[in-house]
Amino acid sequence: MIEVKEDYSLKPYNTFAIDVKCRYFVESDEEEALRAFVADYEWQPSEVLILGGGSNFLFTEDFTGTVFYPAMQGKEVIKEDEEEVWVRIGAGVEWDDFVAWTVEQGWGGVENLSFIPGHVGAAPVQNVGAYGMEAGERIDRVEAIALDKAIQVEIAGKDCRFAYRDSIFKREWKNRYIITRVVFRLSKKPEFRLDYGALRSELEKMGGEVNLTNIRQAVIRIRRSKLPDVAEIPNAGSFFKNPVVSREQADRLLAEYPGMPVYEVDDACCKLAAGWMIEQCGWKGRTWGKAGVHDKQALVLVNRGGASGIEITRLANEIRKSVFMKFGIWMEPEMISPDSELYKEHPDWAIAVKGRTGTLSRNQYVLDFSRKDVRDCIYEKIRAILNSANIEYVKWDMNRQLTDLGSLALPADRQGELSHRYVLGVYEMQERLTQDFPDLLLENCSGGGARFDPGMLYYSPQIWCSDDTDAIERLGIQEGTALIYPLSAMGAHVSDCPNHTVGRNTPFKTRGEVALAGTFGYELDITKIAKEEQEQIPQQTAMYHKYNDLVREGDYYRIASYRENHFYDCYMVVSKDKKEALVTFVTVHARPNYHSLKVRLQGLNPNLDYRLEGGMENECVYGGDLLMNAGMLVPSEQGDYRSYLYHFVAD
Repeated sequence: MIEVKEDYSLKPYNTFAIDVKCRYFVESDEEEALRAFVADYEWQPSEVLILGGGSNFLFTEDFTGTVFYPAMQGKEVIKEDEEEVWVRIGAGVEWDDFVAWTVEQGWGGVENLSFIPGHVGAAPVQNVGAYGMEAGERIDRVEAIALDKAIQVEIAGKDCRFAYRDSIFKREWKNRYIITRVVFRLSKKPEFRLDYGALRSELEKMGGEVNLTNIRQAVIRIRRSKLPDVAEIPNAGSFFKNPVVSREQADRLLAEYPGMPVYEVDDACCKLAAGWMIEQCGWKGRTWGKAGVHDKQALVLVNRGGASGIEITRLANEIRKSVFMKFGIWMEPEMISPDSELYKEHPDWAIAVKGRTGTLSRNQYVLDFSRKDVRDCIYEKIRAILNSANIEYVKWDMNRQLTDLGSLALPADRQGELSHRYVLGVYEMQERLTQDFPDLLLENCSGGGARFDPGMLYYSPQIWCSDDTDAIERLGIQEGTALIYPLSAMGAHVSDCPNHTVGRNTPFKTRGEVALAGTFGYELDITKIAKEEQEQIPQQTAMYHKYNDLVREGDYYRIASYRENHFYDCYMVVSKDKKEALVTFVTVHARPNYHSLKVRLQGLNPNLDYRLEGGMENECVYGGDLLMNAGMLVPSEQGDYRSYLYHFVAD
């Protein structure tokens, strides 16, 4: 059976109880009916959401696409031998009902995963885990419907790329497969995992023998003591993943915080207790508007009644910031501090001229990425960090110039190769990064390293132009960059005033309109700016959404450069069909006795008439030939750094 509902509330289908709607809600408990439905449409991953029990979802707004809710039931044994049994479970079966059933049968492998909310179909996506056990260890294969081909497929467990709270279904295959059933391989002779102290301690309190039933009851008792019932207090269980860090970083933190729980992952990495860190930052039990942190487990964020998804997200971000500020979990791929353990162990890994004292910049040296051993070591550390959490965005910051150009791994007659080899090494690192994490948004930063080049753009759809965020300075920076690169690639922000680089005060309006010729964003504390500037933010945000497609896809024309005329700056963007144009004009240095200035536009269709948006009905329609040959008049106002936007639409 299949059922399709329109404008359907998702509140009963997410454990945070966020009241949002989806455009269409498709529920099915039959594979063939669902496959036939899928075959009738061409689906895009961005238009699809596959939902199980909703215990790992936080909705911040209505979903305008289609939600698929696979509700397949059934539990059956499909194969067994003396040691193991293979069971096939419907995606819509409650996870804990499945675990309870396995324990009743005397089969081991998932008992430590008792009392976890959600459905069986979601378990492979998240690779649910608890108390030293993960579902991925026991998943033999996954049955699913491929949305792009509308066919039923089987995916072997080894191909699911299970990692800590991660799988291929969260990355490359996100919203591409509807999981319908999962086959688990369970043990008839279970080996118990009691490494977590809390579990062993609870078993000792209970007394009796160690068996599947008692382990399950111990886990349930622990989870009930720490986690609120979603029926009473909406929550999604543990909201944060335990971060995985290098062993060196774990040792440094242990030296400063001797009581910090640390769990070994492998020879190179350790797992830290996120709940402990959050508690040390004073968040446990706190309320944030209508959201809050559970008073018994700091990993759990709760909806105290009527909280929005945005409110819970803001709380989570504040917690992340405070943990970072206290414990300093950060990543700088290419830099190395002389005080770091890595430098002490491998001083030859820094770029340096043999026999000379190196030059520090920002208290750092630069790692020699021309060397494969350096790249491999650093990449493995980066990969561990990205696998430790649901990280969707990384800014790769160069942070300083290359100096002391020398490699201790190259002979004297090949030192001139370093710069080229170094950049090729960075390319290789980013190639590996984008291949291993294809859904990751990577933003490069050229600051200090002259990184704005086509090679970087291949891996990064946007690049930060410069830490010089002064709007007037940016006119020149963006002018030069836009000669070669599309505006959509240029990172551009509205920053604070007086500007931190030059001390200049520029009107908020001008800062916003200059940043519009790029990716547009804010780089300031909006709570500390003037009220009249705060009031402009919604207007600027609306401006960005209105013109973003035009700026991103249109043709760019440079009209005038203030660096040449020392007076004003002007540029424009014209849509591909030449039916829309946006002109930006900035008076950099005001001049006396100017009533207006004539500006000749470019790129318009001479045979079309253009209406100036916002102008008087009968007075502001101009021929394209007139605007390009005779020009338009821009009024002069007193004061430097004034900007104007002119939006023309074909009449």
